[in-house]
Amino acid sequence: MTADLHSLPVRRDDLAEALGRVLGLSVCSIRAKALGASSRETPWQVDLETGQGDRRFLIRLGKSCSANEVGALEAMESHLLPTPKVLHWDPDGEALGTPLFVSTFIDGDPLLDAMKANEPWADGLYIDTVCTVQSITAEDLPPGSTERMEGSQSALEVLEEGYAMFEKRNPLAETAYRRL
Repeated sequence: MTADLHSLPVRRDDLAEALGRVLGLSVCSIRAKALGASSRETPWQVDLETGQGDRRFLIRLGKSCSANEVGALEAMESHLLPTPKVLHWDPDGEALGTPLFVSTFIDGDPLLDAMKANEPWADGLYIDTVCTVQSITAEDLPPGSTERMEGSQSALEVLEEGYAMFEKRNPLAETAYRRL
């Protein structure tokens, strides 16, 4: 097992057993890599060697995933924008003793690193993606999708909340704010 910066908050063998059970896979070995801290608990890239071949997943443990996020991801499955597919969500922690979220893993490099390096293409891609996501309406999603998301904030509320977190002016935030 590999762990970056953080240690996996559950035993490796327990995680392998739980993932094998909930995903219906015969797990031979498991590797986990922390994907870096965010505003929530650390997500993990989990690589499984299984009887059916190697598989890669994204997992979150604990209370780092909400019903709204799961609902949004499931609603986006029919949209062209690449989004992870929810494979398992156990908010009560029945499989592992702590809440467990499992989704497909979208390979690629983190955009944040390129943005921090002031790569203009990364800023443009970020703004274009945010604008695309914000342009999706309830009519673009499967019927009943938005009703499942309780207490959701509007895009403007999320934007205002995020914008308020900057202690000083940020050129990327200024550009995104104007476009949105």
